[in-house]
Amino acid sequence: MNLINIEHISKIYGEKVIFDDASFGVQQGDKIGIVGINGTGKSTLGYALMGNPRYTVREGEIWFDGKNITEEAVNERAKAGIFLSFQNPLEVPGVTLSSFIRNALEQKTGKRIVSGISRRSLREPWRSFRWIHHMQRET
Repeated sequence: MNLINIEHISKIYGEKVIFDDASFGVQQGDKIGIVGINGTGKSTLGYALMGNPRYTVREGEIWFDGKNITEEAVNERAKAGIFLSFQNPLEVPGVTLSSFIRNALEQKTGKRIVSGISRRSLREPWRSFRWIHHMQRET
């Protein structure tokens, strides 16, 4: 069973179709990448999955862990474990990336995490990285 299923979602901004009938699934432990040239809807898809109210899904459904979350608020999606990361995240003075991730995991699991997150442990998952989708700009 997939942890997340994107089923036939579409996003239209004004007259412009950003993406149409996008569908894919991600199983627990999968590492995925969405690649494409600028302006093809990669960020828009991420915002729609996260529930940003400016990026509502016009058609289709988003399922997470067996639950339809298409209409769920951002905070409810975050509590369920969905997180949107940026390629170049904003820096918060005095807060390291590992501290930020550790705090997020502690909030999600309710358990104190005493071991640090090593750079090696962050690199290791990318060895099995799988590209599952490629978006192209219409010409």
